Amino acid sequence: MLFPRQILIDYLTVFRNLLSIGFGEKKALELLAYYFQHNVSYCQKITADINKGLSVVQAINNRISFYSDFIYDCNSIALKPWLTFRIDELQKKNLTYIALFRMSFKPLVLFSVVIILNGFILTVLFPKLLVMLDQFNTPIPDWLVFLNQVLSIIYDNILTILILGGSCFVIGFPFIKQFIFYLIKPIKMEWILKEFLETMRALHNQGMQLKQVVMFIRIRKTSIYRSRFDTFKRLIIEDHSFENAFHCLLNNPHHELIINHGITSNTFHDALTHLITYYQDRFLFITKRVVMVVNGVLFVLTAIIIILGFYIILQPLMQVIQFAL
Repeated sequence: MLFPRQILIDYLTVFRNLLSIGFGEKKALELLAYYFQHNVSYCQKITADINKGLSVVQAINNRISFYSDFIYDCNSIALKPWLTFRIDELQKKNLTYIALFRMSFKPLVLFSVVIILNGFILTVLFPKLLVMLDQFNTPIPDWLVFLNQVLSIIYDNILTILILGGSCFVIGFPFIKQFIFYLIKPIKMEWILKEFLETMRALHNQGMQLKQVVMFIRIRKTSIYRSRFDTFKRLIIEDHSFENAFHCLLNNPHHELIINHGITSNTFHDALTHLITYYQDRFLFITKRVVMVVNGVLFVLTAIIIILGFYIILQPLMQVIQFAL
C-alpha cells in the first residue's frame, strides 16, 4: 500500500475526461502523450502494453497495481466507470496519507531542529564553556566532567561507534519491521478489505454478478489477506455458499448479517456502502489517534531536549557569575 502519485491521478482523470468528450481510446492516448510529455511516461508504457495484446483496463492496471493488493483480469469492464472508481480510490488514499503526514510534519520538523541545535551546543558551545570555566578558575561540576568524558570517548571512537551502530541497525531492522508490521496488521487488513468491498460495489454497479466479480479479481501472493480472500473466492465459485463466504471474508457477525440481508433484500449496494464507510471512518479514527500519540511523544521529547540544552548552557554561566561575585 504505497503513496499514490498525484500526477498519476491527474493522468487518469484527463484520460477519463477525453473519453467523456467522445474521443476513442487510441486518440485519447495520443492526446495524453502530448499533455504529459514533460511530466510522465505512463502513456508510452500503456501503449506498449496494449501493443502486446492487453486491454486498456489491464494496461492501466499494470501502472496502478503498485498501490493495490488486487489484480484485475477483466476485459469486459466499462472503461469510464472503472476509471472513475480507480481515480476516486487513488484520490482517497492520496488525501488520507497527505492529511496524516501534515498532522505529523510540524512536530517532526520541530524535533529535528531541536536535535540539530543541541548537537551544535554539544559540539561547538560545550568545549567553549569548559574553556571559559577554566579561565575564570571556576570549579567544573561533576556532571559536566562526566559529559565531557562521554563526548571525548565518542569523538575518539566515532568510526567504531558508527560501524557498530550500523551493524546493529542492519541486524535489528528485520525484527523492528516485523514488530511494526504486527502492530499495523489488523488495521491494514481492514483497509484491504475496504478496498475489495469498494471494487465489488463498483463492478456490481456495472451489472456484474457477485460470482463474475470474484472471478475477475486476483490477490497478490504477498498480500496478508491472501488466505482469507482465496477461501472466500473458493466458497463463492465452487461451493456457491454466499453466507459462508462472507463469514470467512468479514469475520464479523454484525457485518455478515448486513451483507446477507443486503443480498436477500436486493440492497447489496447499500450494504456494501455501509461497510465501506465504516472501515473508512475506523481507519481514519485509529490512524489519527496513533498520530496524536506519536505527536505527543515527540512534543515531550522536544521539551526535554530543549530543557537539557538550556541547562547545559545556562548552568555553567550561572556558576561563573556566582564565583565572580
